Amino acid sequence: MPDVLTPAEKLFKKHPSLPRNPNIATVFFRSGMVESWGRGYEKVTEACAAFDASLPVVEADFGGLMVRVDESSKYRELRTTHSSLQNPNETGATTFATINATLSEIEIQIIALISTNNKITLDDIASQTDKHRATIARTIRNMKDAGIIERSGSKKTGHWRIVHSKQ
Repeated sequence: MPDVLTPAEKLFKKHPSLPRNPNIATVFFRSGMVESWGRGYEKVTEACAAFDASLPVVEADFGGLMVRVDESSKYRELRTTHSSLQNPNETGATTFATINATLSEIEIQIIALISTNNKITLDDIASQTDKHRATIARTIRNMKDAGIIERSGSKKTGHWRIVHSKQ
């Protein structure tokens, strides 16, 4: 961590973007995996506010970074409603291990995209996953048939809802 960002809580306030390894950072930027410099923690803050979640706890020690993310009240509610989400680890924290162990990589990507924007279109999902639209349509149809997601409302103005994890 650059000295200007010690202590780590400063990450969630305005700060200069100083990539630790500019060469690696440039590769991620040019590949499209990074939208713009210095917006990551701002986006995390916005997402936490949108989902009524607490900010992650960031600790910088010995040149490394550790981040702890507590479950939000919305996730806690989902976890109690859908017992398949329950997979507590030794500290009592809940993980997505049950979901991730049974979903394919593309299904996990689709769920992540729907989680951040429940009105996302098939074309947007295809674009953001670098998959063909037909592949996304087939995968979503299979996910709907398996009861993982559902579509509410019309094709044009409706929205997606994550229902249940695959067992």
